[in-house]
Amino acid sequence: MTKKASTVIDWPDLDAKTMEKVKKEIEWVSAHRLKYAYCADSNFGILERDVEIAKYVVEMRDRYGAPDIFKPCYAKISEERVFQAGYILNKNKVDKGVTLTYQSSDPTTLQNIGRKNLTFEEFKSLNDRFTAEGIPTYTEFILGLPGETYETFCRGICDLLEYGQNNSMMVYECQVYPNALVADPDYRKKHGIITAKVPMYSMHYNPDNSGVQEYFEIIIGTDTMPVEDWVRSFIFSVILQAFHHMGLLRCFAIYLNREKNVSFYHFYHSLLEFIYHESRGPAHDLFEEFSARKRDTEKAEWTFTKEIYGPTGWYFEEGAFLELARSGDAFWDEIRPFLEKFGLEEPLFSQLFEFQRRLVRLPGQTGVLIESDWNFYPYFEDNSGKTPLRNVRSRFRVESDVRIHTWAQYAKEIIWFGKRHSMTLYMNQKEVPEYTEEPEETIVNGDAEDGYGI
Repeated sequence: MTKKASTVIDWPDLDAKTMEKVKKEIEWVSAHRLKYAYCADSNFGILERDVEIAKYVVEMRDRYGAPDIFKPCYAKISEERVFQAGYILNKNKVDKGVTLTYQSSDPTTLQNIGRKNLTFEEFKSLNDRFTAEGIPTYTEFILGLPGETYETFCRGICDLLEYGQNNSMMVYECQVYPNALVADPDYRKKHGIITAKVPMYSMHYNPDNSGVQEYFEIIIGTDTMPVEDWVRSFIFSVILQAFHHMGLLRCFAIYLNREKNVSFYHFYHSLLEFIYHESRGPAHDLFEEFSARKRDTEKAEWTFTKEIYGPTGWYFEEGAFLELARSGDAFWDEIRPFLEKFGLEEPLFSQLFEFQRRLVRLPGQTGVLIESDWNFYPYFEDNSGKTPLRNVRSRFRVESDVRIHTWAQYAKEIIWFGKRHSMTLYMNQKEVPEYTEEPEETIVNGDAEDGYGI
């Protein structure tokens, strides 16, 4: 496949006087020891001067010891400059990852909102470059855009998995602002846009409004996505993030995709159906609760809180991961019948199930040791999918410097601070495992089978 040339817009860079002002602001932030600086530029990396700004941020951080994080919103179409700016900030530990934003991948929807994305080939090229450098990426989508359907939205976010986005994803409701296109009465009528004014909900801080309730207006339905499909699309995104990006079933999904031609959409859509209609256990109860809460736009209790995880408010996908991981064997017993439906042979199935289960980090652990008859670690560690699965005795061991003793500490350190580095799994960007194989090797990775077993 021929890679398309990157789109570079030749905008004029800042003049010297304005650039001097930007640098003074950065130095002020650093000199006053502010730990977190959010860069109010929606296309950081689109101009050559952004590379210079990134270098200056690192220079000031090295001089003053702050900020800990300088968080930009990276440009959507300037591949090389985004890589340069993101590389500088992340390699010097001033950023926690690079955003590769899509909003939607549906052509009709993109035309309706006047947006152009990186092609999937450009996305893969950029994502592979960051991954090779140990820099995490994450992708953002917006739910409720005009023209989107349940299937285009869910297939769209799964398409990026096909192109290697196994690390992190965020899905936001489409908010309506007075001067935005979606606020125009004629545009709303044309696309059958339904909105709701919902209470603002709180993520990653104590959800206390001190008696003053703020609201925002969001799109909850269109002529192509009825309200119930909007709810279902949201739940699908929660399942995808909790089970794939945070890792509860990532290994199974990747194996079935590579070896059995099971699409990520089929796997996670089937999982959603199984949880709703066949399973009885913590996952079923949790997602029934989430669906009911998402339908209630009047209260919009869309922040997950539980005392055991501290006073912080969590996204639903974070709450789902925490609850299912904490439920232990109850979750794995509930989900095993779903995985058995794909008809994987023994002993591969049982060993893959054990590898996936034990890969999930839990409080109180100091590491993990997994012995198996397959080279699971290099197979799943290779995001390109080029490493074959081999029938070889192997030993995967991680001795972790991370010491987590409580679920509140786990939620903060692993979910909040470490999610984009895949710290929920022992196979992540920060910990280097010990991996050994016995010398005899027999290749078993071969013909893909037809059918899904579901």
